Amino acid sequence: AKNREVFLDKARKELGLNIEVVSGFEEARLIYFGILQGLPVFDKKIMLVDIGGGSTEILIGQKGNIEFAQSLKIGAIRLTDKFFAGDPDNESDINQCKLYVEGMIAPYKREIEKLAPEIIIGSSGTIQAIAQMVLAENNEDMPRSLNNFVFTSDNLGKVRNILNSANTLKKRTKVPGLDVKRADIIVAGSIILEQIFKSFSIKSMTIS
Repeated sequence: AKNREVFLDKARKELGLNIEVVSGFEEARLIYFGILQGLPVFDKKIMLVDIGGGSTEILIGQKGNIEFAQSLKIGAIRLTDKFFAGDPDNESDINQCKLYVEGMIAPYKREIEKLAPEIIIGSSGTIQAIAQMVLAENNEDMPRSLNNFVFTSDNLGKVRNILNSANTLKKRTKVPGLDVKRADIIVAGSIILEQIFKSFSIKSMTIS
């Protein structure tokens, strides 16, 4: 946030709170250790993807050791503001957004591929929202927890097609499985995930 210092100063003066702002690397590290609590993947080399509002964290880890971690300045809110300020969405904006995301991922492609992760794990509200749309599209009941739920690149492709058809905010609020509160930012979030799947030829993703 551009006004980070203003907020931190207010918190100090008005609430007596000293807030520590963690780095993108530290955020990815903490998410990784959270995943190790939630899924039996300690021994596996995992690739973690976490799509936030302002950034996307990508991490490769195995047995608690981090082999790669990067925070990319592509997030669901950041890219909505940059590419989807109007309503309806148009094809040109979608294509521009895809190219932008692809360009942001490209510098890390070779390094990540060389590390050869065995399992891809997604952890974020955006990714869970996509999983809920997959379940709705397949007419499956919503489980109590999405932890360990797996969806494929084909599933993601169908969700992207649905979102392309629902090209206004009003239409997206009616998409089965999609939380109305995410309808405004889900297009950008789903494009980030789609480009990550394409860049690394990902076949499936497990949710934590």
